[in-house]
Amino acid sequence: MGFDKTKTRVLLLLSCSHRKQPRGLALRQPAPAIANYLPNTRGELLNCRRQVFDLLKGRSSRLYDEEQKGGYRDEHGPNRKLCDGLEFGGQPEPSALYLPAYERYAGRFFEMLTEESPEFWNKIRESPAEVLFVSALYGLILWDEPIQDYDCHVSDRVAAHEDLTVGQSWCPTITDALCEFIKSSGRDRAKGPFSSGLRSFVGGLLSGDARLGTCQALGFYRRVRGPSSRLPRHFWSGQSSSFG
Repeated sequence: MGFDKTKTRVLLLLSCSHRKQPRGLALRQPAPAIANYLPNTRGELLNCRRQVFDLLKGRSSRLYDEEQKGGYRDEHGPNRKLCDGLEFGGQPEPSALYLPAYERYAGRFFEMLTEESPEFWNKIRESPAEVLFVSALYGLILWDEPIQDYDCHVSDRVAAHEDLTVGQSWCPTITDALCEFIKSSGRDRAKGPFSSGLRSFVGGLLSGDARLGTCQALGFYRRVRGPSSRLPRHFWSGQSSSFG
């Protein structure tokens, strides 16, 4: 699908999730990709993805799971299967398995989103909003952009530079890409629910950047905690009826 410049100017930023669907399909045709809409920052975005990809593969260095003390990321199953595809500046890889981002992410927030609004992703196609995911591996991705399974967090530390995290390595690339996306698509509001780590990470990226121009509001809501929780109504930016 890709994004539609004719929509009204509302941008939702959503966090990726630790839990992901492991399945996938090979790409058979051209697919939506945010890099295609970023002529000025495309190279910067792909280069940073490549750096994180190499770290997940244990090439240039190794990433340590700082948040959950889960060891080195290159030893985790999903990362061992990661393929060097187009999204990392490589070539089409027949063995790579993809799912649209909104299907790949399967954490508690996405479970509650399905419960609260089962038709959300069907309706978002026609809604006056655009949705981007913030990802430790991919940086920024369109909500329907195909991605591989992976295991990575912005708090992961680079073994050769213990004071450097994945989140820090994305600065200022995500800011640059988001500014270009907002400018090109005319969005004027950015809101999103983020997990605790991404909450401070994204806030630091966007706070006080003059290039965001008319970006009016950046809201943060904590991760859904339990089955009785409900998404805050003001998350929908006054468009609850549109998402049913």
